[in-house]
Amino acid sequence: MVQRGFKQIDVFTDVPYLGNPLAVVMDGEGLDTAAMQHFTNWTNLSECTFLLPPTPQGAAAGANYRVRIFCPGRELPFAGFGKNSQRWFAACFRGASSKQKRSARRS
Repeated sequence: MVQRGFKQIDVFTDVPYLGNPLAVVMDGEGLDTAAMQHFTNWTNLSECTFLLPPTPQGAAAGANYRVRIFCPGRELPFAGFGKNSQRWFAACFRGASSKQKRSARRS
């Protein structure tokens, strides 16, 4: 079994443990939909996001990554706090400045 790192982060807050908890899998490449759903169910959180390389079309348009978002029981086509927190985490992962992280978190 391949082990993958993940972080549990709080969104919609600057105070630890007062936000919406969300799991972020930093390297979702190679996981199929069933594995992503299984992991999401295991976390018992309202949402889990998986950071993936961009599609060829996305990369051509300037994307650095893509994200898949799951909640217990199904994949979501879009979720505001999932996308925003993933963008913040990706900025941290790439070594963005604090100002860029705050901007990503609030957008």
